[in-house]
Amino acid sequence: MFANRIELPETAGLSAELRELGAGPLGGLIYFHEADGKIYKVGPSGDVTEAIPGFGNTFPPGFSELKNPAVFGTLQKNEETGELKEVEGSLWCITETDNPSNEAGQLYAWRLMTSGLGIGNWNGSNPIQVTDFRVRRAERPKVSRDGDLIMFLENPIPYGKAYLKVARGLQDILDGGPPYASDLGTKGETVVNLNFDGVGFPGGFIRNDFIFWSQDQNDVYRLTEPLNFEGADFDIHYAPISTEGGGLTLGKMFRKPLPGNQIGLSTSWSGLLTFSSDYPNEPIDNKAFNVYVTPFSLRVVARDGPLDTINGISHPSGLTFSGVEESTAQIHNPGISPLTITPSFKPISDAIVAGSALSSSMEFGPEGMYVINGPEPEAFRIKRRWSIEDLWREDGILNEASMTIYHNGVAIEPEDSTNPTRILEKNIAERWIKYSAASFSDYALGAPVIPLSTPEVTGLDMEHWSSWK
Repeated sequence: MFANRIELPETAGLSAELRELGAGPLGGLIYFHEADGKIYKVGPSGDVTEAIPGFGNTFPPGFSELKNPAVFGTLQKNEETGELKEVEGSLWCITETDNPSNEAGQLYAWRLMTSGLGIGNWNGSNPIQVTDFRVRRAERPKVSRDGDLIMFLENPIPYGKAYLKVARGLQDILDGGPPYASDLGTKGETVVNLNFDGVGFPGGFIRNDFIFWSQDQNDVYRLTEPLNFEGADFDIHYAPISTEGGGLTLGKMFRKPLPGNQIGLSTSWSGLLTFSSDYPNEPIDNKAFNVYVTPFSLRVVARDGPLDTINGISHPSGLTFSGVEESTAQIHNPGISPLTITPSFKPISDAIVAGSALSSSMEFGPEGMYVINGPEPEAFRIKRRWSIEDLWREDGILNEASMTIYHNGVAIEPEDSTNPTRILEKNIAERWIKYSAASFSDYALGAPVIPLSTPEVTGLDMEHWSSWK
């Protein structure tokens, strides 16, 4: 794992509440809570407006303080224009609440408007109860992009520690099903047990294949002292999950030890992680946290030998190795170094051709690994999948009808018989491409970009920005 450090203004310190920010599926609106108990949003223009309860609305009885919003929704594409938008009625904001009390507040879901005046605001319908932990407070929700998976804390307030749990079936609750109870049954699992483990904070999901969280290895941090990290060692953890058969199972847990404390972990659909870290600031200064961003790399052992050793390997980006039929094809891998699959950090600027962009671009390692004795030009075969979320880039939307394979940032020419990369099969409706290649790295999905028209950014409302610090 490597990280890029993002320098923040000196005035932007760690929130005394360790607040979570939420963003919709298109990333155009960022949600946060304020000291007045309301949820606010800031858009591309920098204007900050109240989202919950929002203009013309008041809190329903029993609610007066909301915190830590998690926003999600379903996208759809206009086939004529290529425009992406949220499906009407699918946009939700899940928050901590003070209902029935501050000590035992439960998570509730608020439906947001996707069109008309007040877009992005609560639509005034009854909030839906998501958890029912009786005397324990539910905190810090993190929701998968498709709205089926959720992570949260179950916190017996005076104790200073909490259970970290992951569950599926959130959409069933939004459709009228019963809220989650402390016993999740087959719907979920406990990731961090307060009786045996240090405090863990939810990080989120990469697609629906992995969960991420940060956890104190030294078991000294307490939620009752949110800014006291003395003696703590928060590291990033992750684990594969499966939802086959209607339940949820958690795979082997992994830890990525890094110097200092890594907190405020968040994930992106494409496989990027962001987090705050106090390293290398010593002694620990509670305001000296910097923000880092890094791609998540998947590693598997691939020794010298038949290509079948990587047959069937899949990655959350949508990539699957399918191998070849000929048994002569082999991997040449110096030593037994693991095969490393790393998503692109800058998919837009990595596309050499102006007006195009990449999705699911990857690098493979270690250096020197390649396929030998394979039938040219089909050295091995790869299947790349994508979803509607992959079409959204920071400055435009990929033209899905023209989706193809890019090599070294340039779209391949299918009719070029001298190119070892060949498109074997393409299905735009089902969103996948099969292709053959003679090497591992520098291949990506890509397409021309349909530009977006966005207002000029004028900066955040400084009154609210100062209140975040």
